[in-house]
Amino acid sequence: MRLGIWCPAPRSMRPDAKAQPAIDGLTRHGGGVDKNYLYAVDTLQRAEQLGFEITLIAQRFLGTDLDPWIFASALAT
Repeated sequence: MRLGIWCPAPRSMRPDAKAQPAIDGLTRHGGGVDKNYLYAVDTLQRAEQLGFEITLIAQRFLGTDLDPWIFASALAT
């Protein structure tokens, strides 16, 4: 059986202490690497260690999320 996991995206999930800095960072410019990206990478790496093989990324038309194709390309590295 192949397992899939939704990629975490700010404002589309329940509040989480680890995600809050990423969400807060969406309202500021500059400051280095996007913390939302780093949070997603950490979460998906852990999911892969647990046996998940598929990552799902939602397309949202409202909000501050990255475009899913660009986000998927960045996560693929």
